[in-house]
Amino acid sequence: MTWEPAIYDKFRAERARPFHDLLALVEPGSDLDLVDLGCGTGELTEHMHAHLRARSTLGLDSSPVMLARTCPPGQDPPALTPERLATPGLRFALQNIASFDPGPRFDLVLSNAALHWLPDHPALLGRLATMLRPGGQLAVQIPFNEHHPGHVLAAQLASEPPYSDELEGFIQRFTALPPAEYAVLLDRLGFERSLVRLQVYPHRMGEGAGVADFLQGSLLTGYKRLLSPARYREFFAEYRRRVVEALGAGPYLYAFERLLLWGRLP
Repeated sequence: MTWEPAIYDKFRAERARPFHDLLALVEPGSDLDLVDLGCGTGELTEHMHAHLRARSTLGLDSSPVMLARTCPPGQDPPALTPERLATPGLRFALQNIASFDPGPRFDLVLSNAALHWLPDHPALLGRLATMLRPGGQLAVQIPFNEHHPGHVLAAQLASEPPYSDELEGFIQRFTALPPAEYAVLLDRLGFERSLVRLQVYPHRMGEGAGVADFLQGSLLTGYKRLLSPARYREFFAEYRRRVVEALGAGPYLYAFERLLLWGRLP
């Protein structure tokens, strides 16, 4: 992905609320070993480590640019495993979730707004379940907003020339199963107790264009990666225009839907 932390962090408060709700589902324990899959810039991972008084917490992300925020001054995240040495037990690593093979198992596997980038959620959650110790917990937050005009308009624009020519047919799609399917899946994977909740997070935007600005830090990163800089600027300007046309130039309530999943093994 072509991540830009400054753009992503523009809506830091809005993006943090689901994390805190997800963390509230986790049952506390002692001497816990945690992993945060898709930790981004690491601030929320550090909060989780302190909140749960964990023995160890590993934050993983595949973006060197995002992980650069976790490094002490002078370190080069693409070349090193960055660590916040001032926080005992907390470390970060440059790693793709899809290929992560931890070896030792964890008491909590958490992922906040990252797994929707990956396909085949039954297989994926099955693999994450194998990373847990007996009694371990899985906590996942997944955006559930593909039907929103902000997503639909981006896909429509990407399918039109000249963008479709340069994108070679690429359309950014996210993976999210219906809520009931996750409930059945968690049960089949052996989680003794579980919860699946669809929650709406209202984001008050000064205008409809705020939705385009919000999604520039996530949904649109795939298009930015593939389009030339000049073409992407043109793409975003037209996308933003269409979003304003659809949502209006005045104040807009962006009702962002997210799935919160939690389960605990016996």
